Amino acid sequence: MKIEYPVLVERDEDDQKYWNATLGIESEKDVWAVSANSEELAVLEARKLLDFYFRDCWKQGIVPEAPRIAPKGWRTVTPTLPVQAALILRNKRKELKLTQAELASKVGVSQQVYARLESPEKSNVTLSTLERVTQAIGVCMTLQG
Repeated sequence: MKIEYPVLVERDEDDQKYWNATLGIESEKDVWAVSANSEELAVLEARKLLDFYFRDCWKQGIVPEAPRIAPKGWRTVTPTLPVQAALILRNKRKELKLTQAELASKVGVSQQVYARLESPEKSNVTLSTLERVTQAIGVCMTLQG
């Protein structure tokens, strides 16, 4: 499962020395955008903003689906690894119709420990724990450089 969100990166119309990055997410009340001094920094800031967006959604009990295809002329950004892992684990657990407690028992950890895996702001998971969980739910996670 590749998690990518579209981001439109363009020069600021009013001040050409700045770049704006706008996430292609649907939100009733907010525009998710950042500005930076360079195109590369705008993309990096958009990635941080995407993480913030996910954390804000989780606090409200919402996990939005990522759009599959970026519109023509847009780039894509991926969340940071802790957010990606939390999204993948949560989505797969729900797909399997398991509670956190049921999956934690299967893996041999407490429900509280497992809950931290699905909460990136609280997570400091070891790779061995993450590997045990992914094996228990039939997910293969890879790191790419």
